Amino acid sequence: MRESVKKYIQEGIHFSNELMDAIEDISQKYQEHISISMEIGHFDELDKVMMDLSRTLIIYTYLIKAYEKEKKEKMGLETIAEE
Repeated sequence: MRESVKKYIQEGIHFSNELMDAIEDISQKYQEHISISMEIGHFDELDKVMMDLSRTLIIYTYLIKAYEKEKKEKMGLETIAEE
């Protein structure tokens, strides 16, 4: 697999994971505020958006991994990648 493709795949997975981690860290930091907001109905729309973002990031990671698998399969038995 070409080094540029490998870097693209690694960066895509890192991007997705880092964004998910940031969402989790911020959610934990503001857990009390979020709980109260949910109780009084002020968090419904934001909660939907965050869930959609999380779902989309998971799908994105699967797409990146599928791209990686496709690239490896196209290489077949080649042992030296051409640059």
